[in-house]
Amino acid sequence: MSTSSTIIGTENFTLNITQETLVRATITQTFEALLEQLGPANENMEGVKMSMKIEPWPGGRWFRDLGDDNGHLWAHVQSIKRPTLLEMWGPLFMSFGAVSNVHAGSLVAGSYGDFNGRV
Repeated sequence: MSTSSTIIGTENFTLNITQETLVRATITQTFEALLEQLGPANENMEGVKMSMKIEPWPGGRWFRDLGDDNGHLWAHVQSIKRPTLLEMWGPLFMSFGAVSNVHAGSLVAGSYGDFNGRV
């Protein structure tokens, strides 16, 4: 009698989502806008401010500040390389124990031309 086992790699449990957005700004301006959007400019689906705070340094927190020392920790900054990378680790918006990792921003500078197709 023989037995066999199947080894399942972690790549089978990974979801990669990539979104590319062309913006009319420098990479530095884009990175600062990303930090603003993740922090004080963050809004819910109804347009209500979420009172989010981000501490943009390694080990910094990304959290919702409800006041009076109340709130929700969403993530910690794992890696930051201004102005090209912001990587966060933590439960994100989940209310239960979980481990997740997100590259909130990998910005790439390049010559994409203007918005009329000219380089």
